[in-house]
Amino acid sequence: MPYTIVDDALAVLDHCGVREAHLVGCSMGGGASMDIAVLHPDRVLSLTLLCPGVNGYDWPDEPELEAEYEGLVGADDQDGLLRFGLRLWAASDLDDARVIALMRAAGDAQANEEAFQRKVESTWERLSTIVAPTVMLVGDLDNPTLVAADLEAAERIPGCELVMLPGVDHYPMLREPELVLTTVRRQIGV
Repeated sequence: MPYTIVDDALAVLDHCGVREAHLVGCSMGGGASMDIAVLHPDRVLSLTLLCPGVNGYDWPDEPELEAEYEGLVGADDQDGLLRFGLRLWAASDLDDARVIALMRAAGDAQANEEAFQRKVESTWERLSTIVAPTVMLVGDLDNPTLVAADLEAAERIPGCELVMLPGVDHYPMLREPELVLTTVRRQIGV
């Protein structure tokens, strides 16, 4: 059944009777949080974004990576796909069992995501309309293309506080949990 993350997130909030919320999202969840902030600004009290993907960012072509990925998919090489993902997203610790479990679960879900998830209109061009107080945490060992996108996104979001995390990859909540918790608490005022 087709879905959007934005619609699903708003349905959960509505079901729980939550009119407006502090949104915290990592990766795709950070991107969805920005989508909600652009499409439904009255629902967002603040944004805490951890290495977010940005809907509508014009990702540069990376033919070697794309060919490697397509070759692994074509061969149905699940172990190769895991190692590929770890190389791209887990540079701080390729052997972290928690990250490996997260990446396996994401791989299992990817086919359904590609088949059923509908995209919302691009947020990239409208980041300057975000009015919620925003903090973005970006690991300097994350995928370089994503780091570049996040740095530019932080510049586009009015008043965005950018926190660079040295030695951190795409998993700041695992690599720097106390800093992430402190940032979230500060952002939501507790």
